[in-house]
Amino acid sequence: MRQEVCFCHLFKGVYAEIICTLPLKMSAAAPPTIYRLPRELLLEIFLEIYGPTIGARLDWKVKQKVTLDLSQVCRLWRDLIHGSSEFWAFIRLNVQRPNEDVRAADWIEHTAGRLLCIRVDCQGLFDSFSAKEGEGLFSKVASVLRQCMDRWVWFSIAVHPSFTRILFHHCAGEVPMLKALLIQHLAPPVGIHTDSESPLAMVPSGSPFYTIFSEPNHLPTFAPSFGSAITHLSVTASPPQEADSLLHALRLCPNLIELNLSRQNMRAPQVAAPVSLPHLTQLYAEAAQDLLPFLELPSLQLLSLPKLAWSNSVVDSLIKIIHHCPGLAHIGLDRGWGCPDWMLAGTTHSPHAMPHQISDRWRVANRLQDIGPKMVHIKLEYRPPMGLTHSAPLFRQLVDVLQENVRHCEWLSISALPELMDTFFQYFTTTSSLTQSVRLPYLVHLHLHSTVHYTLPFLELPSLVSLHIPLLTWTPAMLDSLLSLFRNAPLLSNIMLADSYIMGDAHFVSALPSVDEPLIALPSVTEFSSRGDLFFSQHQYSVSTLFLDRMALPQAKSLYLCTFPLDTTLRLVSTSISQLQHLSLSNIGWIIHRSTTPLLLPALVSLKAADQANVEILLTYFRCPDLQRLVLYVCDIKTANSTVAPTPLYDVLVSMAPPLARLDLQQVHIMDNDLIETLRGLPALKALRLALCSAADATLHALAAPSEEGHWITPCLEQIELWKNPNITPDAVLVLLESRNKESKSPNSAPGAGLPSVEGFVQFANPITTIHKRAVRSPGGFGTGFPSAKLRAALHTYGRFTWDLEGAGNSEVFATFGSAGLKFSAI
Repeated sequence: MRQEVCFCHLFKGVYAEIICTLPLKMSAAAPPTIYRLPRELLLEIFLEIYGPTIGARLDWKVKQKVTLDLSQVCRLWRDLIHGSSEFWAFIRLNVQRPNEDVRAADWIEHTAGRLLCIRVDCQGLFDSFSAKEGEGLFSKVASVLRQCMDRWVWFSIAVHPSFTRILFHHCAGEVPMLKALLIQHLAPPVGIHTDSESPLAMVPSGSPFYTIFSEPNHLPTFAPSFGSAITHLSVTASPPQEADSLLHALRLCPNLIELNLSRQNMRAPQVAAPVSLPHLTQLYAEAAQDLLPFLELPSLQLLSLPKLAWSNSVVDSLIKIIHHCPGLAHIGLDRGWGCPDWMLAGTTHSPHAMPHQISDRWRVANRLQDIGPKMVHIKLEYRPPMGLTHSAPLFRQLVDVLQENVRHCEWLSISALPELMDTFFQYFTTTSSLTQSVRLPYLVHLHLHSTVHYTLPFLELPSLVSLHIPLLTWTPAMLDSLLSLFRNAPLLSNIMLADSYIMGDAHFVSALPSVDEPLIALPSVTEFSSRGDLFFSQHQYSVSTLFLDRMALPQAKSLYLCTFPLDTTLRLVSTSISQLQHLSLSNIGWIIHRSTTPLLLPALVSLKAADQANVEILLTYFRCPDLQRLVLYVCDIKTANSTVAPTPLYDVLVSMAPPLARLDLQQVHIMDNDLIETLRGLPALKALRLALCSAADATLHALAAPSEEGHWITPCLEQIELWKNPNITPDAVLVLLESRNKESKSPNSAPGAGLPSVEGFVQFANPITTIHKRAVRSPGGFGTGFPSAKLRAALHTYGRFTWDLEGAGNSEVFATFGSAGLKFSAI
């Protein structure tokens, strides 16, 4: 049995390869291994590929695709799929289809009493039916679903608001297994009005219980039994909401633990009494200034309030919450914290906006036991409206109540007007102005959206690990201030400076530091990122250049440098030679103030060059014997017969001598001959990515056939990603896949036999012509810019070629939801 389990894991994620390697004609003497497997083991493999039938994060598109692909391989597989109730547990219904109630009943019968995940769509219903007819069709479906309420685990519905009344009428009563209810309101057609609805009277008995309302005109009425069961509530709405109705709904949810209110446009309450939510620990609420005065949250631990409209009453409400919530550890008053991670339970939310889990954003060190229940995270964005007077006093009021918490804070992010930054830190001194040190002994992560030079020298941060200042004005005073801060932060390991944009004019000096001047070594820094000032003259040196010239980073493992002179860049890199693993360079200038020599970087595994003229010359300055990945972004690759005759990219890579496994080219102008020659010199290459490049079909044809001597270009290639390359056609992709993914009993009897099969991602830049629609294998829809369903089926036939159904950039999302395709390396 142990071998069978391992075999299942081997097949998980690669079922397409199984599909594609089935021969069209089987040999009676030696049937393929896949046909000799027992039915029980085949079914176990299928279930591993399919993934969990019940879970918090489900994507019906992936489930549907996996089931369809497996069942279309052969009759045996189809019978196995259709005869197994596990594959019927996810039910998707479309009310506008004829006899959908009959289909629903038949589908439920196949589930054999299993727990159910149900999605009901009514989109487009009123395009074909009148309001009365549509409600009749929906009532039939609701009546069928009523019969299996005891098996609901996850229920999602997208309907016109009036249909929720029908649902609540038919489906009232106990739903003992229900864990999540998602209701998305569709825009009502003209002339259709929402009647008064029945209360939502389902009675869940499990905990936690998630309820998500998307785009409601108003919240439905909760029966007390339903409201008491809700532990996690989310309301995402564009229409203006009545604060009174929301507060009334919250009163019926006394057991709430987490509350998310997104895209709210609240109308101020008319008559409202306080709402007590004694168990609420996390609150996310956009533009919640009208709700704050009425909420009593004694157990609150996390507060995120983006898009606040600042006023005296808002500050008063915040002060009240801070004083009355002794367990409050995380406070965010900004624009960017999004929604909680459990919102991923809903398939009504676009995966493009998928948030990271909170634990990925907040890295909290273990707190000392004697600190007590103080805030460990404070994120404050204070940007009052232009017309608001006395903004500084409001800011001071808020800082006044936060000051004791800031002293013990571990994660601090401040975004305010530069003149208020001095005000913020002034509270932690004993003088009337910021003239002596501010010691924050527990601070680990500091984010100052912008700062002025006179703030930094007064900060003593003995525990600081991470510093991020996106907006920075490079001045001599700022240079001294940064270096002073670094001296006072011995544990600093991660530095990001000026990565957003540069504020103010560039400052220049007339001479570089003396070579005898000692460098300032930062022995704990492992990650460093900085953008410098623009440079204009061979005889001028920007302050940002001086800054880099003063530093040494002997333990740096990752460097990102943008807009610095080449010699300054190489000097800093030279201080990190022994440890450096990742190097990213952008817009490095050719102004050179001192002699330079190539650097040997023995530990470097990835190198990126972006926005770079003469990128081949830049690469000649590095010797990278262990380089695994090279990324070129927005670069022009000169040809070998150019009039200026630069060193071709092929020669550069040969001189670097890397065992390169991955090559990424995005928005790179390179001729086919040069790219082919470059690939010829990379025999260990396993992954190739071309995005918005000028390369054409000739490159793919070269990869699809051996040379006259029988040698293959990139014989180890396993993965290829092609994204909107205007000169690459589907025909060339088909040729490559057909060649690289063929199998033969005799290793040398067919082109490509014996080579690893190729998986990948493709999106075409140009419309697909009718000529490409002839190879029909399987149906399916695709978005704009993708090949037709017929061509896609032909492409899908070859190898493990995983498709991105939602568009470029979603292959990670696909893998997150358990798609059958392999998870590609992040780009």
